Amino acid sequence: MTRGVDVIAMGGSRWLREAAQQATKTIPTVLLFDADPVAEGVVPSLARPGGNLAGVTISTGGEFIGKRLQLLKELAPAVTRVACIASSEVWESYRRSTAAADIPPVFTPVDRSEQFAEAFATILRERADALVTEGSPIIYVQRGRIVAFAAEHRLPLAANNRESVEEGGLMSYGVKASGLFSDLAVYVDRILKGAKPSDLPIQRPTRFELIINARTAKTLGLTVPPTLLALADEVIE
Repeated sequence: MTRGVDVIAMGGSRWLREAAQQATKTIPTVLLFDADPVAEGVVPSLARPGGNLAGVTISTGGEFIGKRLQLLKELAPAVTRVACIASSEVWESYRRSTAAADIPPVFTPVDRSEQFAEAFATILRERADALVTEGSPIIYVQRGRIVAFAAEHRLPLAANNRESVEEGGLMSYGVKASGLFSDLAVYVDRILKGAKPSDLPIQRPTRFELIINARTAKTLGLTVPPTLLALADEVIE
């Protein structure tokens, strides 16, 4: 921090954010928050965050997991026991803000790569018949392992990222990632032109997309309802 840095821009992993906060409380820091920063106690409010943090949250609050479950059950109506793979941080945020009826009954925390084996064993032991994933860097980077596990055990997978569907998952519903970093660039530009991060509201995502893999649906013996075909932003044939 001795080279005259005007602004820091980065992804929103918890360890990255905490490292930046330990390094400086004054240099404006623009980032993606991968969990609700208010629920986590990082900022007092989205509208007036205060301090030196600004940016965009990729979390939409606890209601989002309920929406993904709803879409999954429309596509796979026989599903009754869903397992969720997510980071502990994201899961705790959802638990504090979501009705119990909207939370999957089986939760498998994955904060490090070596936890996947235990997560998969828990899913099989608990006899889950479908999977959902919630966003975090480790979930995204290791998505291939999740897709392969779901395929091996014929589990419908409702992911939080489109890449999982492109690689064989059943469906995804989540924040459209293509515009997130351009949103961060706008904040960096405003700060470089004199805006204070404490005066910039933390944005919630406004662009979402539903992706369905029709080939995977057919493999699982599922028929995609016309209502979902109409809603989908993309159907992979």
